[in-house]
Amino acid sequence: MTGETYLGKIQNMTRTMQNVVFVRGKKSFNNSEMRMLEEIVAADKKGERLISTELADKVGVTRSAISQMVNRLSAKGLVKRVPDDVDKKIAYIELDGKAKEMYLAQRKKMGEVINDFGVDKANQMIKLVEEFSDSVYRNVR
Repeated sequence: MTGETYLGKIQNMTRTMQNVVFVRGKKSFNNSEMRMLEEIVAADKKGERLISTELADKVGVTRSAISQMVNRLSAKGLVKRVPDDVDKKIAYIELDGKAKEMYLAQRKKMGEVINDFGVDKANQMIKLVEEFSDSVYRNVR
């Protein structure tokens, strides 16, 4: 296969995976919102909390864009602003109850997918994708 063929196959695979919805219902997040939610979940797993400036840096958008996303997702009951106990000017962005439920449902569904696909194959696939990503990174910077 040529480089062009591989590139096309990888782009198709990535597009397909981005459109996977693990919970019933319509996908209602744009890519930036999804990245923001992923960063909030990742921080929470590490016992950390993020403010909008940190989210803007991690997602690669402006603080204004983060504020707009937080407003939209807050209206849907997915995220909330939580004031700092000491400095009330600081507000952390956290998942709200509905988003936590969706995340847990998504995690459960992914467990079912991995069991169906096979744990060994999933681990092998992840290892190969990580190695491939490292190679891409080394060769395109």
